[in-house]
Amino acid sequence: MTIDFSTLFDHQPNSIHDKFLSRLFGIFSEEIVKIWASEKTLAPYVNEGRPTLRMKDKRHYTFDFTLKDKKTRKNYVSEQKCWFEYLNYKYFTLEKTDQVDYLTSSDSPNSFDRFLELGKDPSKYPVYVDGEKTDIAGIVLIWGKVSDKGRTAVKRHYNLHDLLSLEAIVNDLVSWETPEFRSWTLEKRRWCNQLFEGICSKE
Repeated sequence: MTIDFSTLFDHQPNSIHDKFLSRLFGIFSEEIVKIWASEKTLAPYVNEGRPTLRMKDKRHYTFDFTLKDKKTRKNYVSEQKCWFEYLNYKYFTLEKTDQVDYLTSSDSPNSFDRFLELGKDPSKYPVYVDGEKTDIAGIVLIWGKVSDKGRTAVKRHYNLHDLLSLEAIVNDLVSWETPEFRSWTLEKRRWCNQLFEGICSKE
């Protein structure tokens, strides 16, 4: 069975439902990527930790993951964006470069601008992982859901090494029958059940 994020999060015009699920999912979505990258044989990357870009003016920018390609052993700074219901589902599925442009700043460069700059020149800024300077070969962007057209256009435009989707990552974990992911999802379901059963209990 293939999991389609549209059936989970896109129930217009019931945006209250979608907003709740999107916020809930956002709490733990990074954990899903960590579990995926910890799969020893099937995952293409391993997560080396959170990378920090250090500027000469002493400003630091920390991103979500350092993904090491298992074949080439090269490291990539990775940032995750997962906005399902935001702005009337405008960023639900990544389909064009304009959706990524929204995250950049023309007035004063923000952390995402610095992230994209590493795609053009991976050696432009020093990057540290767990306090150690780390050679970076480029960048990997992770989005909630990505169309084939969007993947091709965005990868080319921003010189991404890879463009991953959480939807595909979840489907990988399900098809791989990853025990850690199974136990993790059951635990989170149990916690949610405990919360809602607790607040509606008559005892």
